[in-house]
Amino acid sequence: MTSGLVISPYGFSNIGLVAARLMLGVAIVGLFLMSGAVALPPEGQAQAGLDKIQQKLLRQYPDLAHFSAEILRDQMAAADGVDTLLFDVRKEKEYRVSHLKGAIRLDPALSGPAFWQQYGAMAAGKELVFYCSVGRRSSAMADRVMDSMPASGEAKIYNLEGGIFKWHNQQFPLFNEEGLTAFVHPYSWLWQRYLVHKELISYRPAHDMPPPMPPHDAALVQP
Repeated sequence: MTSGLVISPYGFSNIGLVAARLMLGVAIVGLFLMSGAVALPPEGQAQAGLDKIQQKLLRQYPDLAHFSAEILRDQMAAADGVDTLLFDVRKEKEYRVSHLKGAIRLDPALSGPAFWQQYGAMAAGKELVFYCSVGRRSSAMADRVMDSMPASGEAKIYNLEGGIFKWHNQQFPLFNEEGLTAFVHPYSWLWQRYLVHKELISYRPAHDMPPPMPPHDAALVQP
C-alpha cells in the first residue's frame, strides 16, 4: 500500500500536493506569528511604537527617571502640582500648536549650564519634567540638565514617558495661546504614525487654520 504523499515522474500526486500546500501554509503562519507581525488596531500600533522608543531611552539614559502621563495628569490637577515645572523641548512651531498647560519651551539645543543659568532660581527644590514629541529630545535635555545640576539645585529631574504624543493619544488636556485645544503637531509626516487621532494632527495653531469644513465633514476635525 502506498501513502498519500506520492512522487510521480510529473511531481506530487493530487493528495500529496494538497498536503504539501497545507504544510507550507502552516509554516508561513508560524513564521508570521513568531515575527510578532500580528496586526494591531491603530491605537495598539501607536502605543507599541512608543513603548519601543521608551525601552531604548531607558537603555540610553539609565540614570534618568521617567514620569508617567497618568501620574503627571493627576498631579497637575491636584494642589501639589505647584511643585512641578514643565519644560517643552520642541521647536516653537510645534509648541504653538499645543503644549501642556504652563509648560516653558526650551530650545532643544540648550546646554545644561545655560539651563541652570536661566531657570536655576525657579527650579531649585522643584520637580522638573521635560517632554518633547516622543521623549528623545527631552531625555537628552534632561540628561544634560541632570549632569550639570549645581550643588544648590536639589531638583528632581524627569522625562515624560511617551512625550506629548502619548499624552495626546490618551486625550489629556492640551493648550495653545488661546486656551484649550485638541490639536497636536506631529513633528513630521513620518512620526505621525505614533499618534492615534490622525484627524487632530495640525502643523499650525488652530486659530491660524482655514475656516471650518462644511457640516457633513465636521466630525473629522472635532475632538
